[in-house]
Amino acid sequence: MKTFRLDLMRCDKIPEGELRQDYFYYCEKSHTAVHLCACGCGSRVVTPIAYEGQPSGRGAFRLHATIDNLVTLDRPIVNVHLPCYSRYYIRSSRIEWL
Repeated sequence: MKTFRLDLMRCDKIPEGELRQDYFYYCEKSHTAVHLCACGCGSRVVTPIAYEGQPSGRGAFRLHATIDNLVTLDRPIVNVHLPCYSRYYIRSSRIEWL
């Protein structure tokens, strides 16, 4: 089932087991986020997150999180290495399909 919203879940480390479809897991310590593909295929989508002072152009996404845990990424997720090839933005925790 497609996901239309991802709630931000801050964590000390990325969970190794099963993930919930409606969460965007973010580990500030490792500058990494992971979520299940919004198309519903069940694939893990790992997203490198830029850190303060990191040079641009390194492939990392800029993440903006609000006090009420709404998450926005600066560019779209493009799953070219997944069979579903889904593409979408995450803006204010909502999925906006391309």
